[in-house]
Amino acid sequence: DTGADLNYHTLEDQLALLTKVLNAGDDVVGLEQLEEDADDITLLKARRSVGSM
Repeated sequence: DTGADLNYHTLEDQLALLTKVLNAGDDVVGLEQLEEDADDITLLKARRSVGSM
């Protein structure tokens, strides 16, 4: 696959993919919600796996 045969070849396709990724929910990108603390602030913790650092 080269040039126009590649997925996301056009700028329009690339921008659409970027928008989709940036708008993905926290559960899609690997963040888990922890219980609320005393100040009612929800904590977020990134899930890390081998090779994701």
